[in-house]
Amino acid sequence: MVAVPLPDLDSLDVEALKALVISQHGELKKQQEALTEQCQILAEQRQTLAEQIKELCSGNEQIEHLKLIIEKLAQDIWCQEREDRYSARTA
Repeated sequence: MVAVPLPDLDSLDVEALKALVISQHGELKKQQEALTEQCQILAEQRQTLAEQIKELCSGNEQIEHLKLIIEKLAQDIWCQEREDRYSARTA
């Protein structure tokens, strides 16, 4: 936004001052509306980000759970192979 210098207020008549106030008020209202819209967009983005973080955390928990399952299955397989080798030697 470009800053417009304030005119010499002492040189303005009452109607010109009123017009200046109305103009400034209109500009301020536009800026407030734009800010409100940006705040709405930001709130939506925060919500989306929070949901994505929740999904990511859930995914990480699932990965850790699957790692534990894989580790247990690997241990079960190793124990079964060891038991099979022991059975083969004693048979």
